[in-house]
Amino acid sequence: RMLLRKSLPPDSLASQRFGVLGLGDSSYPKFNLVAKKLNKRLIQLGGIQLLQTGLGDDQHDLGPDFVIDSWLDNFWNLALQLYPLHPGQIPISKDILPEPKYRVIWLDENGGEDSTNEKTKQNSNSQSGGEKEVSYNMENPYISKVKSCERVTP
Repeated sequence: RMLLRKSLPPDSLASQRFGVLGLGDSSYPKFNLVAKKLNKRLIQLGGIQLLQTGLGDDQHDLGPDFVIDSWLDNFWNLALQLYPLHPGQIPISKDILPEPKYRVIWLDENGGEDSTNEKTKQNSNSQSGGEKEVSYNMENPYISKVKSCERVTP
């Protein structure tokens, strides 16, 4: 709300650099409206736009990542040019995943914690019929059926 105040001087954000990345769906009439308005307002207040506004679109043939990935690559390249790392430091590779913040815990039929803790159970569609402990990762993903997929927004 503060950014919307008309009493703010036009140089409120002078010398402040910014980039705006919007995530949206072009099937909505106001596609990425918040990102567009925020970008416009930051410029009105004297902010320096580092790169064009990224407008991620869930309806894009290649998915929203088509815009998001290239925008982020450009942003980080520009950020490293403007604010170089200290000597001896290197950026973290995009291929390195951070440790997860959450852990999935399987519960038994009574709601108690299952004994497999760090491992997950094999997909219930398994032909073996029995439960077998396996670890899931990017090379061995857990496949499950979606029971419901309903739109919750108008």
